[in-house]
Amino acid sequence: MQKKLLEVVWKFPDEEDVYLRRQYHPLLSPIAWHIGHCVYVEALWIRGCLLGDYTLAEELASIYQPELLTKTARSTVLPSPTELF
Repeated sequence: MQKKLLEVVWKFPDEEDVYLRRQYHPLLSPIAWHIGHCVYVEALWIRGCLLGDYTLAEELASIYQPELLTKTARSTVLPSPTELF
């Protein structure tokens, strides 16, 4: 289901990478960061807390844990769309 969601969200015009990495407002993170953060939270709570597998959450934490990066720095560490599939 996560893969399907990412496929739908990542289908944008030619400038998709710019669109998803841009910070549109100082109080908001880039769209791609919010999507990744949702995956991180799901991995933390469902896979980690319920199933005892924190592997994915630990891998994603350095990018998607809000306390570790400022909003302006978040676009610089995002993986490319091809890395997500």
